[in-house]
Amino acid sequence: MNYLLVKIFRIAFSIIPLSFARKIGYYLGYLSSYMFKREIKIAQTQINTFAKRLNINPEDSIHVTRKVFANIGISFVESLFTKKILKVVPPQVTIDNPAALDKLIKGGGIVISAHYGSFELLASF
Repeated sequence: MNYLLVKIFRIAFSIIPLSFARKIGYYLGYLSSYMFKREIKIAQTQINTFAKRLNINPEDSIHVTRKVFANIGISFVESLFTKKILKVVPPQVTIDNPAALDKLIKGGGIVISAHYGSFELLASF
C-alpha cells in the first residue's frame, strides 16, 4: 500500500514544477503535524528540555515542531524529484577533495554532509 501511495505521488508530482511541488510539500508536512499528536508531544518535550540552550521560547515549541514537519514534507516531495534533480547538478554543489570521494566510492565509508538530505546528490558523481 505504501509503495502504491508513493508511486501515485510521484506520478502526480511529475507534471508540476519543483518549486510549486516544494510549496505543496511544505503545506502537506505542516498539516500532517496535526495528525501525529504523539510525535508532536515528544518533539515539544525535547525542545522544552533544551529550550534555554537552543535560545527558544518554550511557548514557541509547537511552532518550531510544526515547521520541522513542514520541512519533512518538503524533503519528501524533493525525494520524488531525485531523478530530475540528479540530471543537472546545481553549480553550488562542489567537492573539495575529489580524490577522497573516489576512494570512498571504491572502498566504501561514511559520508558526513552539511544537510541531512544532501547525500542524495552523491549519486551524480
